Amino acid sequence: MHGDLTAEESERYSRQIRIPEVGAEGQLKLKRASVLLIGTGALGSPAAMYLAAAGVGRIGLVDDDVVDVSNLQRQILHGESWRGLPKLESAVARLQEINPLVKIDCYLQRFGPWPLDSPRTSSVQAPDGLLAILSAQQVLSSLLTLREKQSSQV
Repeated sequence: MHGDLTAEESERYSRQIRIPEVGAEGQLKLKRASVLLIGTGALGSPAAMYLAAAGVGRIGLVDDDVVDVSNLQRQILHGESWRGLPKLESAVARLQEINPLVKIDCYLQRFGPWPLDSPRTSSVQAPDGLLAILSAQQVLSSLLTLREKQSSQV
């Protein structure tokens, strides 16, 4: 074992721990980290998978879309059996298969370009101990809203 890592975590992340730039200390930082990922589509799918695989301790997912057949060739987090169901359900199932040690918080809503005091945006809050917000959206107005929201919380 390595410090506050369990035997299971030490085994799961052993290859990362061997990298001098990561080590046990770096893996503990990942374990204690939280990331809010906005979007689980083409950009968010691989990001979510790598965050979970790396051992980021808590991942918040924001999405309100459903899996469509037109998503499947580029949104690798989702599969044929999830067509018509919320992307968040598909994402949680897949991420738990990749790494059951990661805590996943879901926000079934769209993060979009509406007033910052709107009930639709006010409930999207970064988890405690936030490491980063990763916007995986391809909509410029949503990115601008995210930037304004981050600035107002500082």
